[in-house]
Amino acid sequence: MKLRLLAACTFAFSALASANGNLDPSYGPQADGRVIVPFDLGSPPTEQAVDALIDSDNRTYIVGQVKTADGLFQTGMTRLLPNGHIDQSFGVGGRSVTTSSWSKSPAGAAFASNGYILVAARRDFGDDAYFSVCNHSPETGTTVLFEGNNVACVFINPIVNGNDFVQDILVQPDGKIVLVGYSRNLAQKYIGTVVRLNSNGTVDNTFSGDGIAFIDLGDATLPHAVAWTTQNGGSILLCGSVRAPGVLQTDMLAARLRSDNGALDTSFSLDGWAAYTFDAEQNSEICNAMAVRKSDGVFFIAGQTTVGGVSKGAIKAVSPGGSPMANFAGGGLIIDGSGHFIINDVKLRADGSPVVLGTRADDETDLHVVAMTTAGVLQASFGTSGQRSIDFGLPGEAEQAAAMVLQNGRPVVVGHALTAPGQGYDFVAARLDTDVIFADGFIK
Repeated sequence: MKLRLLAACTFAFSALASANGNLDPSYGPQADGRVIVPFDLGSPPTEQAVDALIDSDNRTYIVGQVKTADGLFQTGMTRLLPNGHIDQSFGVGGRSVTTSSWSKSPAGAAFASNGYILVAARRDFGDDAYFSVCNHSPETGTTVLFEGNNVACVFINPIVNGNDFVQDILVQPDGKIVLVGYSRNLAQKYIGTVVRLNSNGTVDNTFSGDGIAFIDLGDATLPHAVAWTTQNGGSILLCGSVRAPGVLQTDMLAARLRSDNGALDTSFSLDGWAAYTFDAEQNSEICNAMAVRKSDGVFFIAGQTTVGGVSKGAIKAVSPGGSPMANFAGGGLIIDGSGHFIINDVKLRADGSPVVLGTRADDETDLHVVAMTTAGVLQASFGTSGQRSIDFGLPGEAEQAAAMVLQNGRPVVVGHALTAPGQGYDFVAARLDTDVIFADGFIK
């Protein structure tokens, strides 16, 4: 009986210990839950992570921008083994960097339907900027030709002589590629912009006639997160920010496009889009990430608001029809604290509750994870009152969050950090030791 009781107590203690969001000591080359990946090519060397992917073998890909020796910015990529060590068989010494003669600013990554890696990036042409997407080998990181096409990169210029800023990428279940961002026309007006390509990189002319759909809401719109929903035969969800004419501040924006033709889906909030606020004051609010709960179609928009001049993480649950869910934190949660906090990514756990990753700035800047219940209450069993900061480098130096992926039920958080005196940013990743199981098969 004593042995049985001791075993039960040990199990309970172990479960509590693994549920608190500590760094996983079995992850990383220093057995401290963290890994730092320097490229050290430019002067000063600097890398900035923008996205992360995880494959069926539980290997993590970190994708971002790398400054090279010639002063250009290129797409950099590394692959981590399941234990957090750099995979030396990938690229050169576990790293891959593109070698084009022009700079690019990566914005997001996704697996193509054939397993290759698609990276969306802004490409500058003189005074103009284009959407671009390049096809990369998952084994070497180098660019390769699209299947059935003789190009490895595709460039799209939605507004000629304007500026087009790609922000995110989605691969639909049918393999079609969706690029989302915004364009600035000659009148300096920002317009939400969505481009859809076939799986081989050619323009999908069934989408809005020419493969390009604009979301023009009067003054400014900036969708930069995408998700897929099966509603109405398949729809594209977007989130970002919208500004009313003559107003300086922005509200969070969610919009839904019909997948068959790219038009705004008027079954969503009557007009196909809706704006969301967190308070009655004129504070700028921006959606940086979105996740869809598959069980009921409820989706979460997360990003930031401003309270007393301080940026705060903000998240809402929204019904499939576009109405805020009052049963989630009374319509929306502002994640408070003593310093600034901006949410960069949101994922859902198996019970449908959200976990967010962001950048927290108090006495120093760290990656920061916050877990909450389905009712929007911070989960006391995680970290300290539902929150956990992760430090990588120099005390007081800047660290920026990028993305979060799931590895066997454990969150791997990715970003970049200043990790040595006089150096630029390095890619970083950490794994939390937690027994909280996240929803599988989520779509970004």
